[in-house]
Amino acid sequence: MSGAAGFPSPFFGTSAAAPHVAAVAALLLEHKPGLDFTLVKGALQSTAADRGPSGFDTAYGAGLADADAAATAIDGGATPAITSLAVDLLGDHLGISLDGSDADADVAEAEIVLEDGAGGVVAGTGRLPALFPGMTSFSDPSEITGLDAFPTAVTAEVTLVDARGNVSPAAIGDFGQASPGGPTLTFVKYSKGTKTLKMTGGPFSGLLAVEINGVNAPGAVREKPTGLLVATKGSLKKLSLRKGPNRIRVFADGLHSNVFILTL
Repeated sequence: MSGAAGFPSPFFGTSAAAPHVAAVAALLLEHKPGLDFTLVKGALQSTAADRGPSGFDTAYGAGLADADAAATAIDGGATPAITSLAVDLLGDHLGISLDGSDADADVAEAEIVLEDGAGGVVAGTGRLPALFPGMTSFSDPSEITGLDAFPTAVTAEVTLVDARGNVSPAAIGDFGQASPGGPTLTFVKYSKGTKTLKMTGGPFSGLLAVEINGVNAPGAVREKPTGLLVATKGSLKKLSLRKGPNRIRVFADGLHSNVFILTL
């Protein structure tokens, strides 16, 4: 220390070192807001110029702090990656299963964005605390509820963020597709006059059910002889239909169709 403001010159010891290191730490956090402080501490210690006996000692601690080297250290680090992603829509619940990796084991957050068929953002979770800090490889089954409020959502984009702010490449799961072997839904129309919801596509065979905005439609679902038309009857309220977009799926022997967006 220079001795400014009435301090003795030279001014040394913990009383001088602590505010200097705290100021460097503050600059590092300004450089990367939200950085995990354990990484700030580690960067300062690992990049300090050794003084006195080799390694940490009670007189010099980790050594002489090097702000520039510490900033370079926190800018590095391995970028996390999502190695596989599976999504499954069950009613108004979206199940998400991902496998991921991160060489330096500092994954801190996950972010999930729901998008429509054109790639437009429907809803986002914001950044959520990750469930796997300190792990270089991990699996995470999780769930988002309330999908009935976002009927146009058909894909989920997931990213991971580590403590240094590194963001993984996005992984996209499509839950708007038909399940393997499931029927295809090509057109849906609701007639207010006959209170009938008609759906075309196929194949519609076996045990049939219609899901509307995450809720199974009540009453019988019948197939026309052509095999290309399924109809169910009921008022808008009874069928859980509403003004605006509605998410429709048909189930045939437990296999679901693609999502069809019916706008009323």
